[in-house]
Amino acid sequence: MDRPTILEVISMLENETMPLPILKKPAFFTGSNVNNEDLQRKMSENYSVNGLSISRMDAR
Repeated sequence: MDRPTILEVISMLENETMPLPILKKPAFFTGSNVNNEDLQRKMSENYSVNGLSISRMDAR
């Protein structure tokens, strides 16, 4: 199935009992495989001493 029209989306939102259509596979997918050990390590890394970050905005 292709993407639904805006009218179909509105109908789906208003009618909670309407079954959702089966979607096609995406044309492409950008992602990566991360195992649990890598994920836990990345989540536990601290990039600052006190856990705070500073954002600086520069003009173009």
